[in-house]
Amino acid sequence: MSDPLLSVEGLKKYYADDPSLVDRLLGQESESVKAVDGVSFDVREGETLGLVGESGCGKSTTGETVLRLREPTAGEITFDGTDVRGMTDAELNQFRRRAQIVFQDPFSSLDPRMTTGDIVTEGLRIHDIADKGQRRETARDLLERVGLSADQIDRYPHEFSGGQRQRIGIARALALDPDFVVLDEPVSALDVSVQAQILNLLEDLQDDFGLTFLFIAHNLGVVRHVCDRVAVMYLGEIVEIGPVEEIFDDPAHPYTKALLSSVPRASTEARDEEFETLHGDVPSPRNPPAGCRFHTRCPEARAACRESAPPGYDVGDGRTAACFRTDDDHAYWDSEPIGENAASEEATDAGEPADD
Repeated sequence: MSDPLLSVEGLKKYYADDPSLVDRLLGQESESVKAVDGVSFDVREGETLGLVGESGCGKSTTGETVLRLREPTAGEITFDGTDVRGMTDAELNQFRRRAQIVFQDPFSSLDPRMTTGDIVTEGLRIHDIADKGQRRETARDLLERVGLSADQIDRYPHEFSGGQRQRIGIARALALDPDFVVLDEPVSALDVSVQAQILNLLEDLQDDFGLTFLFIAHNLGVVRHVCDRVAVMYLGEIVEIGPVEEIFDDPAHPYTKALLSSVPRASTEARDEEFETLHGDVPSPRNPPAGCRFHTRCPEARAACRESAPPGYDVGDGRTAACFRTDDDHAYWDSEPIGENAASEEATDAGEPADD
């Protein structure tokens, strides 16, 4: 198997808050927000890797940090064999041409003072590629490739719908002929009727331009439709990664199971396997729980989950999952259930019905 186009190892992105009055009085440092905390994954050339999870889990920050739109706190980012963090200015300039992004919000990501043609060709102008006339022809061609009219080149963003604006954003990302594109929830701000059109467009463009995608989303149905593999994030960490169909058909991590259980189904028939819904709130990324970060909400959590963080276990079919339940020999199985599970088990053992 060939080397991945993008390889990320132990990526971290922390945000340090200014010290509060209490911090200053006590002479202590403020806690950092651990937005991304030790994420590792590969993206192979020509594939689409989905990155999913609840809002605030660090998906978008991961995508922006990979592109160095945000500077990483720690970790390694390798693009086509080159260390992205160690790039010289000239190398970073070339990297910018090969790696682009489509932002989530088509209403705030386009400059309202610029025409469509200027927006699409801004990257060409910055990198001093071609003359003004050639850049204009490139813009006209790209507008048609994304389903707009070349005659709309002199219009302004306010003259377009949300779906049309996102098409302009896609054309802008393609102008420099990139190899890799981060798609940061590219359809979440659009009407449902438009989402399928944009997704089909992205698939066609991937084939036509030979693109590699990092597809960030919270809509699992969309991810299953467009992605080859998927990585599931929780509180700044990846808890499971593998081929889409294998993970959707047989999730190994309790958080992945909970996410998939929350997806609406057309069928009213009972599920083959019932899974308890999540309880509690997502902990603060300023002070994440010790051990497995999901143990405070996990219906399967036991005492061992509080003591150490699980590594990524190979669970077969090209998947890894960070859960002790995938290790038959781990001390997890001999430890006591915690939280609501413990109360439920005690009630059941005593011959009493467990609380709903």
